[in-house]
Amino acid sequence: MSKNLGHSNIHFRDKRGNQQQATLSVKHAEMTVCPPIGKQKKYPKQKLSIIFAEEKTRPKGAPLSPGSWPLTFPLPITPTQCKSLFGIHGVGTSRPSSRP
Repeated sequence: MSKNLGHSNIHFRDKRGNQQQATLSVKHAEMTVCPPIGKQKKYPKQKLSIIFAEEKTRPKGAPLSPGSWPLTFPLPITPTQCKSLFGIHGVGTSRPSSRP
């Protein structure tokens, strides 16, 4: 089950150089993946960290469907590290990115 970590405002420039902003909802989960049957003695189970970022507000002129990005890591990532990565300070709050 995924844990909702909050929202993050992302600031960026579009292809015309105009300043844009999008709001991402960020979730974190962990899952264990087993090797195929017949190879389970040779390979161990793998624990994966998954970060799921989904666009909640789209910039002007964006395509009709919002973007979503599942990010999978073979290393353990804590919810605190995930919040730091996206600049989230508590559930439901965010700080603007310092990038122009």
